[in-house]
Amino acid sequence: MDSSPTYLDPKTLSEFKDLRLRASTIVDGLVTGMHRSPFQGNSVEFSQHREYVPGDDMRYVDWKVFARTDNVHVKQYEDETNLCCWLVVDQSPSMHFKSANAVFSKYDYACCFGVTLAWLVLNQRDAMALVTFADVVKKIVRPSDQKENLTNMIETLSGESQHGQTKSSVVKTDFRSSLAEVAVEARKRGVVVVVSDCFDDFESLAAGMETLCHRKHQVILLQTLDRAELEFDISQPVQMKGMESDLSVMIDPVALRKAYQKVVENSTNMITRFCQKQNIQFQQITTDMNIASVLRKILR
Repeated sequence: MDSSPTYLDPKTLSEFKDLRLRASTIVDGLVTGMHRSPFQGNSVEFSQHREYVPGDDMRYVDWKVFARTDNVHVKQYEDETNLCCWLVVDQSPSMHFKSANAVFSKYDYACCFGVTLAWLVLNQRDAMALVTFADVVKKIVRPSDQKENLTNMIETLSGESQHGQTKSSVVKTDFRSSLAEVAVEARKRGVVVVVSDCFDDFESLAAGMETLCHRKHQVILLQTLDRAELEFDISQPVQMKGMESDLSVMIDPVALRKAYQKVVENSTNMITRFCQKQNIQFQQITTDMNIASVLRKILR
């Protein structure tokens, strides 16, 4: 874990109850030394001049024209629209799992990560959008480059968190249908960041991700897990109950640990190979990891 004093660990962040405050705190450490984000949108080809209007980026003012005409004009390009980043967050019941030693549930960690990413994108005047999903798409916050969109995202994610904690019906993750709907909504090519524990059939996950790739998006998949889900460090027999099924079974974890870890390893390898083939950036992260460090790794 990063020991830099500007990087607060998850345990420290958990003391802040407000999602906006958590994101602000992470950003304070993350942006130190950063001059430009690789997510920045770029104009392609000069098209024409137009008169300056309040709010236009002063970088595009043509000062040579101003010197000749005493009128302020800005350069306009063929592709002047900023980049749009779509944050797609899994809020199925399994994402609300939190082991005894964890400080964040997987969903709370995803929210903290997502709001921090949105903070960075909106502060460079690019557009941000949010989708939450489980078996179907639940909520959509439409793309906007306005700072008010951060408030909309925080309210949506916070509301979904409370909803997930009280939800009693069985709901299963469905990547295929949910990401197909995201692909329809995200008409213009951009960056799509999917945050999920990937607890769905591999065929469904692959079909959903392929739909985004076919739309020429830059896709980033963050498989977010609790450390206990990887290590399975349980020493006593325990009753296991499915969070996305009605199945309940008594198990001996010591006897099952090796077999369980082999299944997890095989699943990870299968997702990794698929993402490499599709040119998808894939990272497996856990809820005890430093969020700023994870963001830095993705941005690089």
